[in-house]
Amino acid sequence: MQPQPSYVLRLSRDGQLARELELTVARAIIGRENGDVVLHDPGCSSRHAELVFDGRIVVLHDLDSKNGCWLGTQRITSERMVPGRAVTLGGTRLELVLVKGDDGSTLAMPPPTAAKALERPTA
Repeated sequence: MQPQPSYVLRLSRDGQLARELELTVARAIIGRENGDVVLHDPGCSSRHAELVFDGRIVVLHDLDSKNGCWLGTQRITSERMVPGRAVTLGGTRLELVLVKGDDGSTLAMPPPTAAKALERPTA
């Protein structure tokens, strides 16, 4: 079985790193008030976007947010996240960082204290 890639989602606002989250779930809702990733950003909708991770690729879907999701100057509704290419939600910048390649090699490792696992609580 071939190893799967591992990613960290880097969140920044006003040029400052806010936090980094390791992607460990298949789906994560991003929003201002609700979701797996809560952004304290007045430019974000309460349920702004969804990240879908199939174990190999990460796709961001806009959830009909008021201010949209942006790739540069282009508003997007669905976009495959590519390491190093940022997407903006409100005033928050999301960037995917590849930590481990699909060949098992470590490519870039954020500081251990900066990464927090993005996991749903168990019932």
